[in-house]
Amino acid sequence: MVATNHPDIDWVATPRISGNQSEIVTRANIAATIGFRLVVRDKDHHHAATTIDYACNPTRTLADLLLRFRDIDDIEHVVDEINAVDFFTETPGLPHSLDHQTNWIADPDLAHRAFGSDVFTAFLPIYVRQLRRLSALLVSPDFYSEVVEEGADDVVRSNGYEVRMEWGRASAPQAETYFERHHGSAQAVVRSAAQNVLTKLDDVTVRHHLFETGFARRGDLFSMRCRLPHDRELSVYAKDHNRLRFEVSRKKAGRYLAPVPPGPSGRLLAIMTSEREALLTALQWRVVGELLSEHPVPLVGDLLSLVTLTASACDKSGSSFRATISALLADGGISETESNAALIVALVRSGVLERTTLRRRDHGMPKRFALRGAYFSAFEAILDALSTSDGD
Repeated sequence: MVATNHPDIDWVATPRISGNQSEIVTRANIAATIGFRLVVRDKDHHHAATTIDYACNPTRTLADLLLRFRDIDDIEHVVDEINAVDFFTETPGLPHSLDHQTNWIADPDLAHRAFGSDVFTAFLPIYVRQLRRLSALLVSPDFYSEVVEEGADDVVRSNGYEVRMEWGRASAPQAETYFERHHGSAQAVVRSAAQNVLTKLDDVTVRHHLFETGFARRGDLFSMRCRLPHDRELSVYAKDHNRLRFEVSRKKAGRYLAPVPPGPSGRLLAIMTSEREALLTALQWRVVGELLSEHPVPLVGDLLSLVTLTASACDKSGSSFRATISALLADGGISETESNAALIVALVRSGVLERTTLRRRDHGMPKRFALRGAYFSAFEAILDALSTSDGD
């Protein structure tokens, strides 16, 4: 296999051979923006079946290429023409994001100058072509192979050998898509929204990421993670000091609804197109914006109104005022049960509680109902006033 001895690929570990199967994997911490696992199984004396599992991140690769060719006028043409090994080889010195990753575009203006207003619509076809070229290189039996397109396949031919890569069978068992927005106080807005989502959503995780480096301690880095239908997950976090990332990921087979363009690149491009379109409809983005928005300053009248309306709802539903007001002031909301359904209906009708969900269709019980508007702001003000934090 060329993958084990190509002079330009210093990425692979020693091949593992077991019975009729050979396995080649990339080493840990390789100088590349891609990783792979290549498995060859003997079927008979004349045939073998080959599969390649890639761990790839187009954003990380693009960030690397932009850094490497930042002084070139026609970056789009250059990255399409370089060989596949150079395309995926990592450039030292990539800037890190707040979460200490290189999977971000540090200079969006450069990306737009190079690829236009819709960067990834222009870049992804190049990325797929280079992925196909790398695949042909990895499975070629020698250095002098010819690669031709036949329908949706790439066919590699050499003396006595033929390797057919069936791109029509490509799949993406896992995927992440995202978009980013500028915010002058990205870290602070995520930290503030942490309490908001903990109070309002049914199922949410707030994580505190702490990185210690030689020059800074980033102790104010939070991310919010919420489960979505179809085994997807939403993550919201500060990618940079002034940039918020909204990311949807899945860890099971996707549903690729986009039409498949002709040729070997068609299937992969259809998968990527479907994932990008699914990002737009995966949840109610309006609700996410509301969770991150700043709230009005509460007034004493808001707190008095909260107490009065809660007392009235408890009286109508026969519920305990003490238990109800304790839950609202301590936890910002109430989770629905069979015994408190009438109470929640009364509080929703009076404008005290509201139902917040990221899903496009709500689920059954138990549901979370949280304080709305000025009442939620009053709840936050009480927490701030009684907090034991010293502000560090």
